[in-house]
Amino acid sequence: AKYAMKDSQTMNIKALYHRPDSNFCFPLSDHEITIRLRVDAADHFAKVELVYNSKYLIQGQQLVKTMARAYDDGTFAYYEITLDL
Repeated sequence: AKYAMKDSQTMNIKALYHRPDSNFCFPLSDHEITIRLRVDAADHFAKVELVYNSKYLIQGQQLVKTMARAYDDGTFAYYEITLDL
């Protein structure tokens, strides 16, 4: 299944994957965490953003960080970001 995005881009929505309790979200240290997102390797995006909240900020405030395309195994591509806690 393809999903239409703005600017006439499409993506394979069935390839989109993330799990918060696996190798898609893991600590690097006591103060850093890496978050990974899987997409179809054929899908290329101008920007992939992580939108999140900090439990220490006022409720409703959202933080936005740009994820980098970290690697591609031929079938899937993986975007990652490391956040300071």
